[in-house]
Amino acid sequence: MTVVVVIVFLLLALTGAYGTGVCTPADRRLWVEKGAQWPHQFRDLGGLFVSTSSYEERVRHLTGMSEACSQCYGQAYNCGYDNCKWSCSSEGPSCVECLTQAGCIARCDACTGFSKK
Repeated sequence: MTVVVVIVFLLLALTGAYGTGVCTPADRRLWVEKGAQWPHQFRDLGGLFVSTSSYEERVRHLTGMSEACSQCYGQAYNCGYDNCKWSCSSEGPSCVECLTQAGCIARCDACTGFSKK
């Protein structure tokens, strides 16, 4: 559960600006209006995510994001879990470094169109 929480929290915290991607302008408005709350809400749901499809469904339900946009976070979740579960067993620089090196953050940014750049 901790790994999921940390990965989701960091992926959400490290995305933000808007560019091209599968997420709609409505998804972007949701992010701007409510996105700051999501990491805390995802943390509460973290232990319930057992598969990518379940994770994506919970993202859609919690946030109201489109299916395509929530799939970006499902892909990022898989990437983080597959590549960084040990580095992300606690929040910290090693988790961010691993997510960056594994390309999880860049792929999430490209898919959503959200980025801090």
